[in-house]
Amino acid sequence: HVHMQRIHLRVRNEESVWFDDLFQPGMHKTTLIGIFLAMLELTRHHGVRAEQDVDTGQIRILKASNFTEDLSVHEVDNYDSQAMQASNLPVQGR
Repeated sequence: HVHMQRIHLRVRNEESVWFDDLFQPGMHKTTLIGIFLAMLELTRHHGVRAEQDVDTGQIRILKASNFTEDLSVHEVDNYDSQAMQASNLPVQGR
């Protein structure tokens, strides 16, 4: 949740963030994985999209059309279909 909130805040404030900029030299492996999973969760449910630059191959994280200024992460780990319908997630579970 912490990584999701940090990424969401940066996208909200900066309009776009280079994926590489989310990582720092010497980060622990679990932090790297947490950031990657947070980015996937944000693209899946919270109005963030990822684009790859065709020239450089770098990935940029941007606001999607359903991006919301406020991020609610209280339902992130809950995949029960009834709970998902009651949440504020823009995309419902499959």
